[in-house]
Amino acid sequence: MAAPAQHTALDHLWIHESPRVDLVDRDMLRVFVEGEGGWLTDVRGDRYFDLCSSMWQAPLGHGREDIVEAYAAQARKVASAGPIFFTTEGAVELAERLAAAAPGDMNRCYLTSSGSEATETAIKLARQYHRMRGDHHRYKFISRYGAYHGAGVGGTSISGRRHKDALYYPLMPGAVHVLPPTGTGDVDAAEAIRTAIELEGPDTVAAVIG
Repeated sequence: MAAPAQHTALDHLWIHESPRVDLVDRDMLRVFVEGEGGWLTDVRGDRYFDLCSSMWQAPLGHGREDIVEAYAAQARKVASAGPIFFTTEGAVELAERLAAAAPGDMNRCYLTSSGSEATETAIKLARQYHRMRGDHHRYKFISRYGAYHGAGVGGTSISGRRHKDALYYPLMPGAVHVLPPTGTGDVDAAEAIRTAIELEGPDTVAAVIG
């Protein structure tokens, strides 16, 4: 029997990419109330091992008091600042740490709130970069069929889930897709990208995203 929280969720909450037939008829909806490390507990008392880190958002586990305390300590000082001209000491520290861990001469970052927002920002940055260099025709983005790059219009466009995302057409123009890697390895996958660049025209490609 479904718990009250599940009924409330069905009445008021849209679950990401979850058809109602799966949530209701197949009883796949789970409302979690507690997490500890890699484990989640739902309102029924059932426990699940979170193998996907809650869609990669909790790679360090659930119920981490040290992380909660870090959130609280920052919020007690200042929650946020900006977006124009202003930032916070915490953001500066994070940027410095990312620069130290990044490879090569990568030493600047643009902070966003989610992967979807990061993809939209990357699309805009790539277009802006080429336009400022005078390459106004570089608007195409190459990615792989089957890939997922975010919930925004840009991310949906360059994601390679054409059948799944067909309800949202027409999408952003300039999305080009190639086949994902097969059993033959990374060499063929790289060749597929190079072939796509050559066929589309190198002077029209803004970026490859993976």
